[in-house]
Amino acid sequence: MNNFSVIIVVFIIFLFGAIALKLTLEISKNVKIAENFRKQLLARLEKLPIINMLGKRNIDINKYLYSVPIIDIEKQLHNCDECSAKKECKDLLEKETEVEADYSFCANDDEFGNLNDK
Repeated sequence: MNNFSVIIVVFIIFLFGAIALKLTLEISKNVKIAENFRKQLLARLEKLPIINMLGKRNIDINKYLYSVPIIDIEKQLHNCDECSAKKECKDLLEKETEVEADYSFCANDDEFGNLNDK
């Protein structure tokens, strides 16, 4: 191997190393951004009865945040915020019930039911 070939090989190795480092840094940055976004989403959930409804239905909030697509969570937040059955929801959520309650009034009933099936 002549000197030129060695220089080319070293350059290619250096280039691949730089690309790998850049990808690692970008992935790390995106993970942090996603984590902050999910924290903000959790704060929004905590302002609405939806967080308590998830608890009543034995849906783990962390599993919910990481397994449900963001667009679906946004839709469910909107449904909860615009819900016309807020009084019925509040009454149910304040009750200490051991038996399976009727959640059919909830605008997110179908979506939450599907989460429990998984």
